Amino acid sequence: MQEAGWLGETSTEFAGIVDLHPQAVLTGLEQNEAIAKPFRTGNLIKNLQQGQKISIYHLSGTLYYEGIVSASEMEVPANEMFIIRITTNGKTLVIR
Repeated sequence: MQEAGWLGETSTEFAGIVDLHPQAVLTGLEQNEAIAKPFRTGNLIKNLQQGQKISIYHLSGTLYYEGIVSASEMEVPANEMFIIRITTNGKTLVIR
């Protein structure tokens, strides 16, 4: 990292990236879990699995929606922040 304090600028520069674990491979289970995790982008919750229980809360803790997932994507208002709780086979995932 370079600092040019008299200009008030900080910059980072690099010439390349070296993979420190070139032989590392994900097992099938790790790959499936990494790919299948639900996530929120804008007004969509993606990578949902049918049959999962979903609970969506406002940041204040009040319940916004609760139900069973019926599609791989679900729409939520984009201008609000939510805490999303997804439960499958006793395992719970929280998306903030």
